[in-house]
Amino acid sequence: MKEFKRIFLFIYKYVNDSSKVQTAIEKKPEEEIPKILKMLGYPFNISKSSMFSVGSPHTWPNLLGALCYLIELIRSMLQDCIQQKKGLAADEEKFRKYIGDLKRHSTKMEESDAQTEEEIQAIIFMAHYGLAREIENVR
Repeated sequence: MKEFKRIFLFIYKYVNDSSKVQTAIEKKPEEEIPKILKMLGYPFNISKSSMFSVGSPHTWPNLLGALCYLIELIRSMLQDCIQQKKGLAADEEKFRKYIGDLKRHSTKMEESDAQTEEEIQAIIFMAHYGLAREIENVR
């Protein structure tokens, strides 16, 4: 039982590193390990009595299967983390491209605003100049 408990704790800490859970497993592994496996979705029932006879030929395959299940669960969790990181990297790249596009657009708008302001000043000047000519003509 001690070896199985150690192996289980070693693997399980990658799923849940809580010291409370580890202490509970240390105190009553025959109760806690089956609860944890059930909570994690292990498809087979592991009884308390099987936890007392870990090395027996009829119990060992189920417990070994539980350890394999736990390892596959961790692999799946790691793959999910990797996929999330890839997704975040892609999102970050999209965000950087978006910011770059905004900066380019902003620069174009500033250039356009400067050009528009010059055009407005020219129109005002022409209007003022034209008005001044008409006043000259009236005099």
